[in-house]
Amino acid sequence: ILVFILFPIYWCLVTSFKPSAEITSKNVTYWPKTFTFQNYVEAWTRSGFSNYFKNSLFIAVFGVVFIVILSILTGYALARFKFKGKNAFMLVLVNTTFHFPFNSILMRGFISGIDYTIEEAAQIDGCSRLGAIRHVLLPILKPGIATIAAYGFISCWNEFLFSFMFISKQAKLTLPVGLKSLVGEFSINYGQLAAGAIIAVVPTLILFSYVQKNLVGGLSSGAVKG
Repeated sequence: ILVFILFPIYWCLVTSFKPSAEITSKNVTYWPKTFTFQNYVEAWTRSGFSNYFKNSLFIAVFGVVFIVILSILTGYALARFKFKGKNAFMLVLVNTTFHFPFNSILMRGFISGIDYTIEEAAQIDGCSRLGAIRHVLLPILKPGIATIAAYGFISCWNEFLFSFMFISKQAKLTLPVGLKSLVGEFSINYGQLAAGAIIAVVPTLILFSYVQKNLVGGLSSGAVKG
């Protein structure tokens, strides 16, 4: 099973280092006869991937900021306040299409696992509710914040449909849409397509390697209970 999962990634990586003649040759090679970085150079410069990368990074970073802030506030309300229809409201959130509802439900699980008496003690000492959230709750929530930030970044980074529908200018395209633009009606530049795919996947791999411990622990501790 692992071979079936990893082989497409390996093939894409190997193809990105092959010259065009070797890629289109009838003789299949599983390792480049001649290594070349030309596909990466052309994808980054001529095909506009430097702009696509910048656009995707801008959208993902600012998307994560709003997702984290809104998820903390919504998750806090779901965890600390009692109101009629709360469970039904969470189901509505889960069934909507954007990333914010999932992260809010996830954050609710994190906050529910923190003893409320910690906040009460801070409020007795003179903190407002928002002050208790800022100075007491947020430091404890670092694993949870890392989890939803990683999930939100990857979701924004990989988002295709809305970018494809609403962005018409070539210079404003994101990486997923930019990859699609390399697939022409009559020809496909497989070398640049493979190089672009590797460029697109590297940031998510780096992010996962950095937050892996918090992500695994966070998803388990942030699961919805009851």
